Amino acid sequence: LGMNLVQISVFRFGILGAAFQILTLFMMITLSYFDDRKHVLTIAATFLCTNALFTYICLHLGFAWYGYGYCLSCIVTFALAAVLTERYVNRLPYHTFITRNLSL
Repeated sequence: LGMNLVQISVFRFGILGAAFQILTLFMMITLSYFDDRKHVLTIAATFLCTNALFTYICLHLGFAWYGYGYCLSCIVTFALAAVLTERYVNRLPYHTFITRNLSL
């Protein structure tokens, strides 16, 4: 493609970050299906804050570090989404019959 090696590195980390973001979106959709808005908001806010922070830091490190902030933000957000989704699904009977029960 005639690309510089640094540009290929940025592309690789962008693709890796996009893969983790897609996995995170699947978990957010799952939590939305179960009407767990609090955790969906937590995941989205975490992505916003970590992406802004890590990208800001990487921009000051120079062109060789471009893409790392987004990738790292997606990985951190994916880890949080995986933990929150796993906890919610493990307690799914409780949420189904207790927390969503309007008669209690």
